[in-house]
Amino acid sequence: MKLSELEAKIEAILFTMGEAVELERIAAATEQDEDTCRKVIRSMMDNYAAEYSDHRTGWCVSDVYESRYV
Repeated sequence: MKLSELEAKIEAILFTMGEAVELERIAAATEQDEDTCRKVIRSMMDNYAAEYSDHRTGWCVSDVYESRYV
């Protein structure tokens, strides 16, 4: 799976769930291992934070509690 496809899937999961989602569930839904998902999510967090600070997006990803993301 391409990185952009994985990012899109993770973004869709987080957006549609509307609540914190455990890393384990994200990995299962994307059929990827937890370490890969964690790395992609961390990258997404950094990218969205930069875009948010530049007023290019209102979207952000946060680690709310022990590998639960929203």
